[in-house]
Amino acid sequence: MKLVLRIVLAIVFFLIGVVGMYFAMPYIAPQRVQQVQRQLDSLQAIAEGDSTLLDSLAFNPLFLFADSLAATRDTLRQLRDSIQSLHHRLHQFNQTLQQVQQQLSQVQQRLTVLEAQRAKAKELAATITRLEDAQRRALLSQLSPEILDLLYLETQGRGRTLLLQSLPPEQAARLVSRLIQKSDDQEPMVTSVGSQSP
Repeated sequence: MKLVLRIVLAIVFFLIGVVGMYFAMPYIAPQRVQQVQRQLDSLQAIAEGDSTLLDSLAFNPLFLFADSLAATRDTLRQLRDSIQSLHHRLHQFNQTLQQVQQQLSQVQQRLTVLEAQRAKAKELAATITRLEDAQRRALLSQLSPEILDLLYLETQGRGRTLLLQSLPPEQAARLVSRLIQKSDDQEPMVTSVGSQSP
C-alpha cells in the first residue's frame, strides 16, 4: 500500500512540476516562448492555408542564413583569387620552364657539335703525328687557330711536341698563348663550381 501511495505522489509531483514549468516558462525564457509561439502560429497558418504567412516563411530561412551566405561568398571569392594567383604563377613557371628547355636543347646541340669536332680532331691528331715532317708542316700551316687548339688538346705527350715543332715559331707561340689564356679563363669557373659543392 505504501508503495502505491509513493508512486501516486511521485506522479502528482511530476505533474505539478510540468504544469509549473508551463506557466513559469514565459518568465524564465520569454524569447524562446515567443519563437515557439511564432512557429506554432506559422504551422497553424499553413494548416489553414494563409498564403501571406507562407510567403514570409519562404523568405525567413534566407534572412536567417544571410550572414552565413555572405561569409561563404567571401570565402569563395578568396579561393577564386588564390586560384587565379596560382594559375598566374603556374603560367610564369611554364614560361620559365620552356625557356630553360630551349636553352638546354641549344646546349645539347652545341655539346653534340663539340663532341663530333673533338672526335674528328682526335682522329686527325693521330693521323698528323704519323706524317712526315714536311707534310705535317704544310698541313698545319693551313689550319685555323681553333682547329690547331683542338688538335693540340687531343694529342698527348710526343704528339704535342711534334705539333709544336711542326709550326712556325710565331704560330706555336700564339697557340701556347691561347691555350694558357683558355686555362686561365676556365680556372675561375672550376673554382666557383668547386666552392659550391658541399
